[in-house]
Amino acid sequence: MTEMKPGPLVSVGIPVYNCERFLAEAIESVLAQTYRHVEVIVVDDGSVDHSADIAGNFGPRVRYCYQKNSGIGAARNRGLALASGELLAFLDADDCWVKDIWCSAKPGSSATDPNGSWGFERGNVNLTTW
Repeated sequence: MTEMKPGPLVSVGIPVYNCERFLAEAIESVLAQTYRHVEVIVVDDGSVDHSADIAGNFGPRVRYCYQKNSGIGAARNRGLALASGELLAFLDADDCWVKDIWCSAKPGSSATDPNGSWGFERGNVNLTTW
């Protein structure tokens, strides 16, 4: 019997700045996806609220990184630098993904990367081959 390998790792970067009110729901929306081969990276861009505590409540399922306030572009770039996935997606801390935003990852699907190795069938998320 051939063991099926998981699809590509998807790195999800969530930049946050003083967004404690929404952060948990944003993280939960990523972790609730049917496609589970994801890493969540929260980049805190100098928040003075409880964003760090909220991200920390998710334990090892979420990587947390603090940086001095440098703007959302710098926070996204930091998330990109920390990402280890083959695909990359960003989610703002005050947004959420609907369940199954990625239907599934399959070899050779219509949304494959330029090398034709993996892709997602449908969804409103732009995934960048890494």
